[in-house]
Amino acid sequence: GAYSSGYLSDKIALKIVGYSALIFLMITSLMTVAAEKIFEIWAAYTVAFFWGLSLYFLESYMLVLCSKVYGGHPEAFAVNKQVHSMSFVLFQVALLISE
Repeated sequence: GAYSSGYLSDKIALKIVGYSALIFLMITSLMTVAAEKIFEIWAAYTVAFFWGLSLYFLESYMLVLCSKVYGGHPEAFAVNKQVHSMSFVLFQVALLISE
């Protein structure tokens, strides 16, 4: 996921890569809902693979975006990491509430 994000960002426009990353994330979400209905181990492994692919694609895309658009300024990377940290905390809170 991360390698393909950097490769695509070099070949086509950043906005198109971002849109494709979000579409892929939505498809992965739909696959998750479908895999909940299929009680097979291959469905769980397939969905886990696509979640890893899409999330690392999106994470790498954000780093490429910081490098290209903001010229590699440290502030852009700091904000990027703060967003990741806040989303991780919110995810953990959601897990605690739902369990």
